[in-house]
Amino acid sequence: MADQYDVIFRGDVLPGHSVVAVRDNLKALFKLDDDRIAQMFTGRPVAIRRGIDKDLADRFRVAMEKSGAIVEIRPAPAAKTTVEATAPGRAEDEAATVSAPSFDVEPVGADVLKPGERQPVEAPAISTDHLSVEEPGADVLRPDERRAVPEKDIDTSHLSVEPEPRS
Repeated sequence: MADQYDVIFRGDVLPGHSVVAVRDNLKALFKLDDDRIAQMFTGRPVAIRRGIDKDLADRFRVAMEKSGAIVEIRPAPAAKTTVEATAPGRAEDEAATVSAPSFDVEPVGADVLKPGERQPVEAPAISTDHLSVEEPGADVLRPDERRAVPEKDIDTSHLSVEPEPRS
Protein backbone atom coordinates (compact mmCIF):
# COMPACT_ATOMS: atom_id res chain seq x y z
CA MET A 1 0.00 0.00 0.00
CA ALA A 2 1.35 3.46 -0.95
CA ASP A 3 1.89 6.20 1.62
CA GLN A 4 -1.26 8.17 2.41
CA TYR A 5 -1.43 11.87 3.25
CA ASP A 6 -3.92 14.36 4.68
CA VAL A 7 -4.33 17.92 3.39
CA ILE A 8 -4.91 20.20 6.39
CA PHE A 9 -6.02 23.87 6.35
CA ARG A 10 -6.22 26.15 9.43
CA GLY A 11 -7.54 29.34 7.84
CA ASP A 12 -4.11 30.95 7.37
CA VAL A 13 -3.43 33.03 4.26
CA LEU A 14 -0.22 33.75 2.38
CA PRO A 15 1.40 37.18 2.85
CA GLY A 16 -0.03 39.76 0.47
CA HIS A 17 -3.46 38.08 0.27
CA SER A 18 -6.57 39.25 2.10
CA VAL A 19 -8.70 36.78 4.05
CA VAL A 20 -11.82 37.90 2.15
CA ALA A 21 -10.19 37.23 -1.23
CA VAL A 22 -8.87 33.83 -0.13
CA ARG A 23 -12.33 32.89 1.21
CA ASP A 24 -13.89 33.82 -2.14
CA ASN A 25 -11.19 31.93 -4.07
CA LEU A 26 -11.63 28.75 -1.99
CA LYS A 27 -15.41 29.06 -2.14
CA ALA A 28 -15.20 29.04 -5.94
CA LEU A 29 -12.49 26.36 -6.06
CA PHE A 30 -14.43 23.86 -3.94
CA LYS A 31 -17.93 25.15 -4.82
CA LEU A 32 -18.85 25.53 -1.15
CA ASP A 33 -21.63 27.51 0.50
CA ASP A 34 -21.04 30.27 3.08
CA ASP A 35 -21.49 27.95 6.09
CA ARG A 36 -18.92 25.42 4.80
CA ILE A 37 -16.39 28.09 3.95
CA ALA A 38 -16.85 29.66 7.41
CA GLN A 39 -15.99 26.27 8.98
CA MET A 40 -12.67 26.34 7.13
CA PHE A 41 -11.67 29.71 8.65
CA THR A 42 -12.20 28.98 12.36
CA GLY A 43 -8.48 28.60 13.13
CA ARG A 44 -8.90 24.90 13.91
CA PRO A 45 -7.32 22.33 11.60
CA VAL A 46 -9.73 21.25 8.85
CA ALA A 47 -9.02 18.16 6.75
CA ILE A 48 -9.51 19.14 3.12
CA ARG A 49 -8.72 15.58 1.98
CA ARG A 50 -7.70 12.49 3.95
CA GLY A 51 -5.81 9.38 2.89
CA ILE A 52 -4.67 10.47 -0.57
CA ASP A 53 -1.39 9.85 -2.38
CA LYS A 54 1.46 12.38 -2.39
CA ASP A 55 0.84 13.59 -5.98
CA LEU A 56 -2.83 14.40 -5.35
CA ALA A 57 -1.95 16.05 -2.02
CA ASP A 58 0.62 18.23 -3.82
CA ARG A 59 -1.99 19.18 -6.46
CA PHE A 60 -4.36 20.29 -3.67
CA ARG A 61 -1.53 22.27 -2.03
CA VAL A 62 -0.61 24.03 -5.29
CA ALA A 63 -4.26 24.86 -6.11
CA MET A 64 -4.90 26.24 -2.63
CA GLU A 65 -1.66 28.23 -2.57
CA LYS A 66 -2.67 29.80 -5.91
CA SER A 67 -5.86 30.83 -4.10
CA GLY A 68 -3.75 32.39 -1.32
CA ALA A 69 -4.22 29.69 1.35
CA ILE A 70 -1.50 28.08 3.47
CA VAL A 71 -1.92 24.29 3.50
CA GLU A 72 -0.13 21.57 5.43
CA ILE A 73 0.47 18.05 4.06
CA ARG A 74 0.68 15.44 6.85
CA PRO A 75 1.20 11.68 6.71
CA ALA A 76 -2.20 10.07 7.28
CA PRO A 77 -2.69 8.00 10.43
CA ALA A 78 -3.01 4.23 9.93
CA ALA A 79 -6.74 4.11 10.74
CA LYS A 80 -9.38 6.77 10.16
CA THR A 81 -11.23 7.69 13.33
CA THR A 82 -13.05 10.87 12.35
CA VAL A 83 -16.29 11.35 10.50
CA GLU A 84 -15.92 13.21 7.19
CA ALA A 85 -18.50 15.28 5.38
CA THR A 86 -18.06 15.53 1.62
CA ALA A 87 -18.96 18.64 -0.35
CA PRO A 88 -22.06 17.97 -2.46
CA GLY A 89 -21.93 17.88 -6.24
CA ARG A 90 -18.22 17.11 -6.64
CA ALA A 91 -16.42 14.10 -8.04
CA GLU A 92 -14.75 11.86 -5.44
CA ASP A 93 -11.20 13.01 -6.23
CA GLU A 94 -12.15 16.72 -6.05
CA ALA A 95 -14.40 16.72 -2.96
CA ALA A 96 -13.45 18.76 0.08
CA THR A 97 -13.88 17.10 3.43
CA VAL A 98 -14.45 18.80 6.76
CA SER A 99 -13.83 16.82 9.96
CA ALA A 100 -16.57 16.84 12.56
CA PRO A 101 -15.37 18.11 15.94
CA SER A 102 -14.41 15.29 18.28
CA PHE A 103 -14.44 17.11 21.63
CA ASP A 104 -16.85 18.42 24.24
CA VAL A 105 -16.68 21.71 26.10
CA GLU A 106 -17.17 21.59 29.85
CA PRO A 107 -18.83 24.43 31.74
CA VAL A 108 -16.63 27.12 33.25
CA GLY A 109 -15.01 25.93 36.48
CA ALA A 110 -15.62 22.22 35.84
CA ASP A 111 -12.90 19.71 36.65
CA VAL A 112 -11.68 18.29 33.35
CA LEU A 113 -9.12 15.91 34.83
CA LYS A 114 -10.02 12.61 36.41
CA PRO A 115 -8.72 12.15 39.99
CA GLY A 116 -6.00 9.76 38.75
CA GLU A 117 -4.77 12.33 36.22
CA ARG A 118 -4.18 15.07 38.77
CA GLN A 119 -0.68 15.71 40.08
CA PRO A 120 -0.10 17.30 43.48
CA VAL A 121 1.28 20.82 43.36
CA GLU A 122 3.44 22.10 46.16
CA ALA A 123 3.24 25.80 46.91
CA PRO A 124 6.65 27.44 46.44
CA ALA A 125 8.26 29.06 49.47
CA ILE A 126 8.66 32.72 48.51
CA SER A 127 10.01 35.21 51.04
CA THR A 128 8.31 38.62 50.92
CA ASP A 129 10.02 40.02 54.04
CA HIS A 130 12.06 42.50 52.00
CA LEU A 131 8.97 44.07 50.36
CA SER A 132 7.06 47.07 51.70
CA VAL A 133 3.92 48.94 50.74
CA GLU A 134 3.62 52.72 50.59
CA GLU A 135 0.50 54.83 50.90
CA PRO A 136 -1.32 55.67 47.64
CA GLY A 137 0.29 58.68 45.96
CA ALA A 138 3.57 58.35 47.88
CA ASP A 139 6.89 58.80 46.09
CA VAL A 140 8.29 55.26 46.02
CA LEU A 141 11.84 56.30 45.08
CA ARG A 142 14.29 57.26 47.78
CA PRO A 143 16.22 60.50 47.14
CA ASP A 144 19.39 58.56 46.26
CA GLU A 145 17.44 56.51 43.67
CA ARG A 146 16.14 59.53 41.79
CA ARG A 147 17.81 60.53 38.54
CA ALA A 148 18.69 64.18 38.23
CA VAL A 149 16.96 65.91 35.34
CA PRO A 150 18.69 69.15 34.36
CA GLU A 151 16.42 72.08 33.63
CA LYS A 152 16.69 73.49 30.15
CA ASP A 153 16.12 77.10 29.25
CA ILE A 154 14.14 77.07 26.01
CA ASP A 155 13.38 80.39 24.32
CA THR A 156 9.92 80.33 22.69
CA SER A 157 9.55 84.10 22.31
CA HIS A 158 9.98 83.87 18.53
CA LEU A 159 6.98 81.51 18.16
CA SER A 160 3.45 82.71 17.55
CA VAL A 161 0.04 81.29 16.72
CA GLU A 162 -1.88 82.83 13.87
CA PRO A 163 -5.33 81.91 12.67
CA GLU A 164 -5.54 79.69 9.60
CA PRO A 165 -6.21 81.68 6.42
CA ARG A 166 -9.71 81.26 5.03
CA SER A 167 -10.16 80.28 1.45
